[in-house]
Amino acid sequence: MKTLNFILLLTVLLSCGDDNFRKVEKLSGFRVLGIKASSPEVTDSLVGTSVTLSLIVSDVNGGGRTVSGIVETCFDPGVGYGAEVSCDHDPNATTGPYSINFSGIGPDQPYSLNRYTGFVTYPVDIPENLLTGRSSRDQFNGVAYLTIFTFNVDGETLKFFKRIIVTNRTGAELNSNPTAGNIQLNGSDILAFPQSGQELSIGSSVPQTYTYRTVENIDETRTEEFQVAWYVSEGELSLSKTYIDEATEYDGSAPTGDSVVVAIVRDDRGGLDFKIFSP
Repeated sequence: MKTLNFILLLTVLLSCGDDNFRKVEKLSGFRVLGIKASSPEVTDSLVGTSVTLSLIVSDVNGGGRTVSGIVETCFDPGVGYGAEVSCDHDPNATTGPYSINFSGIGPDQPYSLNRYTGFVTYPVDIPENLLTGRSSRDQFNGVAYLTIFTFNVDGETLKFFKRIIVTNRTGAELNSNPTAGNIQLNGSDILAFPQSGQELSIGSSVPQTYTYRTVENIDETRTEEFQVAWYVSEGELSLSKTYIDEATEYDGSAPTGDSVVVAIVRDDRGGLDFKIFSP
């Protein structure tokens, strides 16, 4: 029953979540595996400051190319409720070019250009007055500011987005990113790429407890639930999505070149952390 409930939850998360990622765990071609905000939720007293987005990117067999596209920012039209991922509705939306140069990412790049998996950053300025005119419930639960990245790669248009929540809550009530532990291989810190039959898992910080205001204006105490998305450059995994501390089994031959394992830890409020391992 737990597995079935998790599958149903993942269906909802994938259809209306912050990141548009493929369901296949095998890394191939250009991918954005997730987007981490330095502050997934900010209080309105800090509006006007910058939040840094980290795009976890991979371009296996890309050869160190530059991938180009555009980035847009606007107030959220209601993506979490099924609205189109677009900024066409906002006359104050911003649009500009954005590119990722895979030949020059990171001072300590441990992967060849054909296997690069890592992250790049983009600063987002949160505008003022997002909460003006909103109901007390919306101000408490938060209003989202949307950033959309659109890339044209190999004849395909790929769109990825991140929602940053602005609220009038403060302190411990604000959502913070989970803290991912080290990737584990058969229960110990991973030191080598897995072999067939070995298990991958990862732990994390304790989920936050927070207050949510219902449509009846009743404050409910809720607790986050974490999930993990797994990616590998070689072989296959028995589970591409797991709970924290739940294992996924690797099936595949030993890698012939550079290889990588990625774990993306998500809470259910837009928080995210990640670990990347390459022997």
